[in-house]
Amino acid sequence: MVQADDRTPWDEQFETLVKETLASVNYTGELTPDVALTDLGLDSFTTVGLLVALETAYDITIPDEIQIVDMFATARALWATVAALRMEVP
Repeated sequence: MVQADDRTPWDEQFETLVKETLASVNYTGELTPDVALTDLGLDSFTTVGLLVALETAYDITIPDEIQIVDMFATARALWATVAALRMEVP
Protein backbone atom coordinates (compact mmCIF):
# COMPACT_ATOMS: atom_id res chain seq x y z
CA MET A 1 0.00 0.00 0.00
CA VAL A 2 1.30 3.43 -0.91
CA GLN A 3 1.52 5.76 2.05
CA ALA A 4 0.66 9.43 2.28
CA ASP A 5 3.10 11.88 0.75
CA ASP A 6 3.95 15.51 1.43
CA ARG A 7 0.94 16.97 -0.39
CA THR A 8 -1.86 14.83 1.06
CA PRO A 9 -2.43 13.26 4.47
CA TRP A 10 -3.87 10.03 2.99
CA ASP A 11 -2.70 7.09 0.93
CA GLU A 12 -3.15 6.50 -2.79
CA GLN A 13 -5.97 3.98 -2.35
CA PHE A 14 -8.06 6.52 -0.45
CA GLU A 15 -7.42 9.19 -3.07
CA THR A 16 -8.45 6.79 -5.84
CA LEU A 17 -11.67 5.74 -4.10
CA VAL A 18 -12.72 9.32 -3.36
CA LYS A 19 -11.82 10.56 -6.84
CA GLU A 20 -13.71 7.69 -8.49
CA THR A 21 -16.75 8.51 -6.37
CA LEU A 22 -16.56 12.19 -7.19
CA ALA A 23 -16.10 11.40 -10.89
CA SER A 24 -19.50 9.67 -10.76
CA VAL A 25 -21.00 13.09 -9.93
CA ASN A 26 -18.92 14.76 -12.65
CA TYR A 27 -16.15 16.22 -10.48
CA THR A 28 -12.70 15.53 -11.89
CA GLY A 29 -10.58 18.22 -10.24
CA GLU A 30 -8.01 17.98 -7.50
CA LEU A 31 -8.84 16.49 -4.14
CA THR A 32 -7.73 18.90 -1.47
CA PRO A 33 -7.86 18.13 2.26
CA ASP A 34 -10.19 20.87 3.50
CA VAL A 35 -12.71 21.47 0.72
CA ALA A 36 -16.23 20.37 1.61
CA LEU A 37 -17.00 17.14 -0.21
CA THR A 38 -20.58 18.29 -0.74
CA ASP A 39 -19.20 21.31 -2.63
CA LEU A 40 -17.55 18.82 -4.99
CA GLY A 41 -20.85 17.03 -5.61
CA LEU A 42 -20.95 14.32 -2.94
CA ASP A 43 -24.58 13.59 -2.10
CA SER A 44 -26.32 11.03 0.10
CA PHE A 45 -26.30 8.33 -2.58
CA THR A 46 -22.61 8.69 -3.38
CA THR A 47 -21.79 8.97 0.34
CA VAL A 48 -23.25 5.52 0.94
CA GLY A 49 -21.32 4.09 -2.00
CA LEU A 50 -18.08 5.63 -0.78
CA LEU A 51 -18.70 4.41 2.77
CA VAL A 52 -19.12 0.83 1.54
CA ALA A 53 -16.05 1.13 -0.70
CA LEU A 54 -13.92 2.40 2.20
CA GLU A 55 -15.15 -0.34 4.54
CA THR A 56 -14.30 -2.97 1.94
CA ALA A 57 -10.95 -1.53 0.88
CA TYR A 58 -9.65 -0.99 4.41
CA ASP A 59 -11.44 -3.93 6.09
CA ILE A 60 -13.10 -1.64 8.62
CA THR A 61 -16.63 -1.12 9.88
CA ILE A 62 -17.98 2.38 10.36
CA PRO A 63 -19.76 2.29 13.74
CA ASP A 64 -23.37 3.47 13.83
CA GLU A 65 -22.55 6.13 16.42
CA ILE A 66 -20.21 8.03 14.07
CA GLN A 67 -21.82 11.18 12.69
CA ILE A 68 -21.70 10.57 8.93
CA VAL A 69 -22.19 14.26 8.11
CA ASP A 70 -19.11 15.18 10.14
CA MET A 71 -17.11 12.22 8.88
CA PHE A 72 -17.75 13.09 5.23
CA ALA A 73 -17.38 16.87 5.70
CA THR A 74 -13.95 17.04 4.04
CA ALA A 75 -11.43 14.57 2.68
CA ARG A 76 -9.23 15.29 5.71
CA ALA A 77 -12.07 14.47 8.15
CA LEU A 78 -12.94 11.33 6.22
CA TRP A 79 -9.34 10.13 6.16
CA ALA A 80 -8.92 10.86 9.89
CA THR A 81 -11.85 8.55 10.64
CA VAL A 82 -10.63 5.83 8.28
CA ALA A 83 -7.10 6.01 9.71
CA ALA A 84 -8.38 5.85 13.29
CA LEU A 85 -10.57 2.84 12.52
CA ARG A 86 -7.69 1.08 10.78
CA MET A 87 -5.64 1.40 13.94
CA GLU A 88 -8.41 -0.36 15.90
CA VAL A 89 -8.47 -3.42 13.62
CA PRO A 90 -6.73 -6.35 15.38
